[in-house]
Amino acid sequence: MTRMGLRHPDWMIVAVSLALFGLAACSSPGGSLVNNTPVIQLATLEVIPSPSGSYGALAWLGDWIVVDYEVELKDAYSGRIWRLRPDGSEFEMLDLPAHSSCASDWIKAVIVPSVLPDGRMEYISRCRPPDDILGKMQFAIAYDMESQQAEPLLDYSVADFSLGTGGLVWNPTMTRGIMGDGHVYIEEQLRWFTDEGPEPLDVGLVQAYGADWSRDGEMIAFIGSEKQGSPGVLGDYELYLMNKNGEAIRPIVEGFKASGGVSWSPDGRWLAFPAIFGEQEGDDQGVWIVSPESGDLLMIAEGGFGRPAWSPDGQRMVVVQFLGPASEREHRLVILDVGAILNE
Repeated sequence: MTRMGLRHPDWMIVAVSLALFGLAACSSPGGSLVNNTPVIQLATLEVIPSPSGSYGALAWLGDWIVVDYEVELKDAYSGRIWRLRPDGSEFEMLDLPAHSSCASDWIKAVIVPSVLPDGRMEYISRCRPPDDILGKMQFAIAYDMESQQAEPLLDYSVADFSLGTGGLVWNPTMTRGIMGDGHVYIEEQLRWFTDEGPEPLDVGLVQAYGADWSRDGEMIAFIGSEKQGSPGVLGDYELYLMNKNGEAIRPIVEGFKASGGVSWSPDGRWLAFPAIFGEQEGDDQGVWIVSPESGDLLMIAEGGFGRPAWSPDGQRMVVVQFLGPASEREHRLVILDVGAILNE
């Protein structure tokens, strides 16, 4: 493995470009880390044949990949969820029902697929009256791909400002979820979600978002910052761990810019996240994995990417790759084969 040299210039902040679930930014020390120096060990990258367009949140659900997809990004209510095989075949839109609170003449969308601990797919049913842009509601729905049955996970609308970064993730018993409050990349804060309603979670940071729950339910990882961000200029970020009660909070990776969230490997050995450790967009930018135990940090893909989703066996990831400048950015689905790296 080739070690990357550390840099120690003064901190710099430059304008960044935001794309759907993808960020570009500039950074400070190229590896101001808690434990050790970042290492490059690139995974095999395979492009999935799929239509051109705008891709967003995605998940790997059994033998299917599910993803937000639109031919072109239109508005908050144009979102639909599609599924395809890892080889790109059988690409089709899922006919997902809206929540029963959404009247037949309301404007509707289904967005942000994820995998629930019981193996079903979760999605968000978003709707609003046609003449009331402030009357939007968003409901978490569980969907069984085999039986095509859907049921609400909560009886109330989630995230009053907007959908929290990274979506709603759950503990193994699905009795408690966690998600940001939707103040995306500015001053977003995490919340608990239970049958009784949402509850605030104070982690002592100005920003906290993009969480994921370990499969054993004991730990939660999330992205955080001690500084407020903005839509145009993003600050300094860290990757944190805390226990299942929101306590014993500690950083395990420090000193990166811009990340759309973190994903825990099925075996709990690795956390994957997109980030930039370099001094400008494209420099030390990519998908990274870190061991929560040792702090070993590897760059496994270079370039602009969204939040990755692990395959059920933990040997691959599917992720949206962003190509070109922000004004004409292209999206494509790729698979990162990390098995050879993780099994060394």
